[in-house]
Amino acid sequence: MKFRIKLLSNLRQRFRKEYLGELIQKQNDNRVREPRVGEMVLIGDDNKKRLSWPIAKIIELIPGRDGEIRTVRLKTQHGTVIRPVQRASSLWKYKRLQIMLRG
Repeated sequence: MKFRIKLLSNLRQRFRKEYLGELIQKQNDNRVREPRVGEMVLIGDDNKKRLSWPIAKIIELIPGRDGEIRTVRLKTQHGTVIRPVQRASSLWKYKRLQIMLRG
């Protein structure tokens, strides 16, 4: 049991260091992409380093009065939360960036 916990912890640390640590904060890609249900995102937090941002899955899109998607319901490891769409950074951008960097 201790081995499994240690393995999971090491795997999480490696993922955060190797993958999330290489992410670029701003990209030159100005295209806006609507979030989608089932998409994996990082939940942004000004009080934490990006390596510590939790990963979540979008389970519901909540539109504002104008019909635009303003908030999302996210499923995290510890339950569900509702956050503004601006706080949910899609991982698809980073996957595309990683592919572009590899050439």
